[in-house]
Amino acid sequence: MSRPPYARTGRVNIKVDRPQQGSYLHGEWVEPNPIPFTTIGNIQPNMTWNQMQKLPEGDRSKNAIVIYCNKELLQAQEGEPARKADIVYYDCHKWEVKTSMMYRMGVLDHCEAVALRLDDV
Repeated sequence: MSRPPYARTGRVNIKVDRPQQGSYLHGEWVEPNPIPFTTIGNIQPNMTWNQMQKLPEGDRSKNAIVIYCNKELLQAQEGEPARKADIVYYDCHKWEVKTSMMYRMGVLDHCEAVALRLDDV
């Protein structure tokens, strides 16, 4: 039986912050603290051509990482309710999840996400 790519190369703990939906309190917008959690997975500093094509054209030249992990990472979503993207901590930087795909295959369930560095200009 084969294993997903992240399981063959070793796994590490990955710290993630999941932003929560804000609300109005006494007429002022209040951003709640994000919910932190840890997942197990693998982070790769380079992307394949196919992964790069999933990003908007303006983001393709920015620093990006690919994350393979066992919990679903969420990308931003418009609409009602709107959702902010998960923030991943890696290599002393914050990375925002831009694309995320959950593979549910029974034994080999995993998430593949692409994240861009937040302080990259």
